[in-house]
Amino acid sequence: MSKVKCQYCNLLAKLVDGSVIYPHLPALKSKYFYLCKNCGAYCGCHPNSTRVLGTLADKTLRTLRKMAHSYFDKIWQSNRMSRRAAYSWLAYQMKINVKDTHISWFNDEQCKMVIDLSKRYLDKESKRSTKNQQTK
Repeated sequence: MSKVKCQYCNLLAKLVDGSVIYPHLPALKSKYFYLCKNCGAYCGCHPNSTRVLGTLADKTLRTLRKMAHSYFDKIWQSNRMSRRAAYSWLAYQMKINVKDTHISWFNDEQCKMVIDLSKRYLDKESKRSTKNQQTK
């Protein structure tokens, strides 16, 4: 079992099953999470394992990560570019190594940057698409 430290209070997180985090969602009971009993921050684990997916997150950071994925994933899910190319683009834009480009590892500011970059990219592509349709 990994030792996972809470980034908010510096205490060790406890490995729990999904019923602790999501008691109202029985389907998540068999999944594992690391939970900081002190502040309530948590993070899920890889499927069928106790290997943590990212860093522990409080409610604000969890919301930002969901928003970041929501906007960023549209870039590659709409076939504007491949998933790999999208992560390379994001790494370049954020001036970080592509190996470090995991939204589940990002802090609040990095997530806000992903949201902003993704929105600008999608807006630019939308305008380009509209312009191309008007010229046909």
